[in-house]
Amino acid sequence: MSIRKQRLENLFKWESMLKEIFPISIPYSCVWEDKQEILSVLNIVGSIASANHMFCPEGGGIDMAGAIESVEKDCIEISSGENSIPYIIKPKNLKFNSFNSNHEWSYFRIETNYLEPSGIYKKDKYKHEEITEITPGVYRERSVWDYEYYNYDLDNNREKPLPETARLIVRYMEGSFVIFAKSSPYNFSELGFDPYDGCHNLMSNDEFKKIISEVAHLRIDRI
Repeated sequence: MSIRKQRLENLFKWESMLKEIFPISIPYSCVWEDKQEILSVLNIVGSIASANHMFCPEGGGIDMAGAIESVEKDCIEISSGENSIPYIIKPKNLKFNSFNSNHEWSYFRIETNYLEPSGIYKKDKYKHEEITEITPGVYRERSVWDYEYYNYDLDNNREKPLPETARLIVRYMEGSFVIFAKSSPYNFSELGFDPYDGCHNLMSNDEFKKIISEVAHLRIDRI
């Protein structure tokens, strides 16, 4: 299959997903603030993980597969699939923006409320922390995952192995995420900057929307 055909097929999946969220008409913008509504929308977006790509605040990205409630108050977990490392965030809202019928540039933006650090590490410049969850809500350093034990049993004079519930997680204390169609020109650095640098997080919602809008309308005018 040619690259062009792959991108067209992906865009078709993306537009089909948008029509599932907005069955009557795809709006220019929409905002969800209720956590359950945010989860519902993200799970529809992630229902076809190969159709989307989510960019993180400090760089990098994942194909988002869905989201569930977190044991942490007011938080959710975003996943890229089975056995993936979940991202725990405290969502403030979920925004959607589109530009006429040019859905290759339509996107979702998750803005977050501040999430207190776990206290596992000293405060540093990073806005996220990768840690080991022993049991739901019980955290240790990331390194215990590699050691495969997290404590010492003095009574039996042996290391205490990680339980089956243990897993790696990433907690984002702040920042915004954007989700585009995987075939979107945004994913291919067609704006003159690298989207994997977390550049969207350096702009407000309105600033970022303005840049995407200008490019989207420019491409429509050229058609």
